Amino acid sequence: FICLGINHILAHSEPLQDIFGIPPTEGTVAEGTKENPLRVPGVTVQEFEGFLQWMNHEEWTSPDNLSEEKLIAILKVTKIWMIQDGLKFTLHHLEKKHLSSTHWLQLAQQFSIQSWIQPAVVELLETPILQLEDINIAQIGLHAFTILAKAKESLEHQCRLYAWYP
Repeated sequence: FICLGINHILAHSEPLQDIFGIPPTEGTVAEGTKENPLRVPGVTVQEFEGFLQWMNHEEWTSPDNLSEEKLIAILKVTKIWMIQDGLKFTLHHLEKKHLSSTHWLQLAQQFSIQSWIQPAVVELLETPILQLEDINIAQIGLHAFTILAKAKESLEHQCRLYAWYP
């Protein structure tokens, strides 16, 4: 466990301030104390440590040098806790990374980032399906891959139809 004063986190998130501003019910200990530590389901210790490093501006000389993994860890925690500064920070620096279109689409789906969907889908529609590897298909999921394949086939069919018109 990581021991951290809850006020340190609350300074970054108004929604959390509202949530933790609600007094605990009688007979319970407030969350974020040694007796009742704050738990974040689905977040690993490494991901939370990455978030803490962002919050404390630790361990990097330039944010541009942050790894993709560290940025995704920060994104995950800041998305859960609705920390807008953290979201802006990670989105800005992730957009500088050269990720595959399938990875962009995966992240867009995972973190509900609407602005990443269209560019990723357009690039995937322009990419021959045979160039996609198993890992790319796994990133976007079989359902999204099936939709993509159907859309590509439909576009190709329309192109062939228009090619025959005088």
